[in-house]
Amino acid sequence: RMDADCPPDHACDTDRSYCVERAQTPSSEGFHTVINEGTIRWQYPDNRGESVVWNMPVDTYRTLVSAPRPVYYRPISCPGCTEENLTTPDYRTFVRPEAFIDVIGDLTDGRTARQFIDEVYNLKNRLMIYQVTNETAQWPLETLTEGRGSCRDSAVLMAALVMAGNGHASYGMRLQFAYVDSDSLSAPRTINHVLLHVTFSDGGSRFIETTARASGTMDDAGGIRGWFLPYPY
Repeated sequence: RMDADCPPDHACDTDRSYCVERAQTPSSEGFHTVINEGTIRWQYPDNRGESVVWNMPVDTYRTLVSAPRPVYYRPISCPGCTEENLTTPDYRTFVRPEAFIDVIGDLTDGRTARQFIDEVYNLKNRLMIYQVTNETAQWPLETLTEGRGSCRDSAVLMAALVMAGNGHASYGMRLQFAYVDSDSLSAPRTINHVLLHVTFSDGGSRFIETTARASGTMDDAGGIRGWFLPYPY
């Protein structure tokens, strides 16, 4: 890793494993990721304007992200699509809700399932940007800490947060990974993008475009076809 690989106002730590803020002080915007004195701190304002602060020992983080990466390829089908059967990496194996189970209450308490989804969007938008990283998916904590990732990485991160909150608050949501063709959402020919699809306990549903800057941009999206994989499986 080089300093140039880090976000603005960040540089590599001493062993060049992480990006840290050049000045170990809170961001003027109120959101940042800081690694200092053996602790990772994520801080940002929620949709209510209240500051959310999560802390994790660096040693705990290193243990969680050093686990072998479970890269599996699955044959999946899309009946009636131009290419009905394809093989794709199964990104569900990277979803780790347990990494957030002790803190997810900050996003669920006093919120409906839909309000919680909005908070997950807000967290993602505050603490990460879209950027193609590597050929292998990242662990959710990697994406959150490095502050960047591709569509599959933001999908894995948001899926982990959604499922942690779903269990914590007993929302009764069902989650799917949707592998789609971003150039032809209604008549897909190949897979080049990943969405999430949530079905709420009242039967309503929502596509989650994890690279979008605003929640609800795909609430009324109709005609999207693709290859769907449920989580958990």
